[in-house]
Amino acid sequence: MVKEKKVKKMKRIICLVIIALEGSALLSFEIIASRLYTPHLGSSIYVWTSILSMTLIALALGYYYGGKIIREKIPSFLRISLIAGSILIFISPYTAKFILPATDQLSIELASLISGAVIIIPPIFLLGLVSPMISHFISSDYGKNSGLVYGTGTLFGVISTIGFVHFILPSFGVHNSVLIIASLVCAAFLLTFLIPQSES
Repeated sequence: MVKEKKVKKMKRIICLVIIALEGSALLSFEIIASRLYTPHLGSSIYVWTSILSMTLIALALGYYYGGKIIREKIPSFLRISLIAGSILIFISPYTAKFILPATDQLSIELASLISGAVIIIPPIFLLGLVSPMISHFISSDYGKNSGLVYGTGTLFGVISTIGFVHFILPSFGVHNSVLIIASLVCAAFLLTFLIPQSES
C-alpha cells in the first residue's frame, strides 16, 4: 500500500512537470510566432488576430481529441504528441521562410490566416492534446485533476511568456528562442519514460 502510494505520487509529480513544460512552450511559441510573421506581415491587429485565432482553434481541437483518446493508449499518444510537437516547433522558422513569401501577393488578412494555419495550428494542436491526456492519465477521476493540470500549464505558460519577452528573446534572438521552446517540449517527451506504471 505504501509503495503504491509512492508510485502514484511520483506519477503525479512527473505528469505535472510535463504539463509545466508543455504550458511554458505553448504560450511562449505563440509570442515567438509573432516575430516569425513580422518580417513579411508586420505586427498589425490582423496579424495578432490571426495568431490568437489559430492558437485557440488548435487548442480547441487538441483538447477535444485529447479527451477522446482511450486511456490505455495515452502513453503512446502522449509521446507522439510531444516529440512531433517539438519537431514542428523546431522547424517553424524554416516553415515560415517557405510559407510567408508564398503569401506575398495576398491581402494581409488572408496571408496571416494561411500562414497561421501552417505555422501555428499543427504544433499547438499537438500540445493541446497533452492536458486532457495527462488529466485522465493521473487518475480516472478526470474532474478532480483537470483543474490542477490546466491551472499548472497556464501558470507556467504565463511565467515563461514573461521570461521569453523580457529576457530570452532580447538576449538570444528568435531562432535560439525557438530552439529553447522545442527543447522544453522534448524534455517533456523524455520525462514520459520516467512515469511509473501503476493501476489508477
